[in-house]
Amino acid sequence: MSGYRQKNDITILKYDRDGNVMWIRKHPTNDGNYLIPILSQFDAANNLVIVGNYSIQNYDFVTIKYSPEGKLLWTRIFDQGGTDRANSLYLDESCNILIAGYNYNTLRGGDYMILKYSPEGDTLLLKYINGQNEQAYDEAYSALMDKFGNIYVTGNSENTSSRPDFYTFKLSPSGNIIWQVRYKDPPAPLPWINIAYCISLDSSYNVYVAGITSGNMTGPLVSIKYSQITGVSINPETIILEMQIDNFPNPFNPVTTISYAIPQDGNVKITVYNSLGAKERELVNEYLSAGNYEIQFDGKNLPSGAYYCILESSSRMLTRRILLVK
Repeated sequence: MSGYRQKNDITILKYDRDGNVMWIRKHPTNDGNYLIPILSQFDAANNLVIVGNYSIQNYDFVTIKYSPEGKLLWTRIFDQGGTDRANSLYLDESCNILIAGYNYNTLRGGDYMILKYSPEGDTLLLKYINGQNEQAYDEAYSALMDKFGNIYVTGNSENTSSRPDFYTFKLSPSGNIIWQVRYKDPPAPLPWINIAYCISLDSSYNVYVAGITSGNMTGPLVSIKYSQITGVSINPETIILEMQIDNFPNPFNPVTTISYAIPQDGNVKITVYNSLGAKERELVNEYLSAGNYEIQFDGKNLPSGAYYCILESSSRMLTRRILLVK
């Protein structure tokens, strides 16, 4: 359990199953500042991760990690200038920490903010996503990761009419946009607004988004299901921005999942070469429709080392360096 006292510290209490206090920890700030816990989760190792609002001059947030025994493992303050706000906390099976929210500064306006920490508190990814309008108000409210490390985010983003739409997208583990989709209901003139607050993923990788669509913030509630068979996409508003290739995990032993995006229909080939330029495996060689795809590469019969996965289409070629470590 966590809370705050007089707006200048976070207090964490751990109880046993009988309600007896096992330990109490306080995380203070300087006098005059405030620190209020807003999000908390346990990771796979039963460490406690807390995210709280934090303020010195601007509004920022802090991430704190405690061991099951109450030892403070690390603290990270997120201050990028302007206003920084955390709305979502997600921990994956590897104890990586994903935070999504909002960043505002005078140059970009308000943007989606996606932040990923390693279990040790190192920054693995920091990305800002702007919507259709510069200097507009865009805010992420919910985010999660799949077992491949892909990131799914939803929230609201102003459209060209300066009204919020549901704005949902998928990022590769390295932060590239794989697909994005906007939703507004009804497609009516002002003053209608649409705000997505929740995102979920089922075992078949279908994406569910829920929020409100209203002229006065009173409803109705809206739920949307996006199909994701080899990737999301047969939706007229889903946009594949460019050809992309990624893999996760990397390094790997001995299997890695290669994800790739094709912006237009055409012949597609994926080939794996070793560091000497010799061909090791042809994974794909077929005509594909525009969309997102995944395929596994198994290197169990190959020696450790660097390999090069080359994606070719009718108009472009991309190379991804993958590392097999046994």
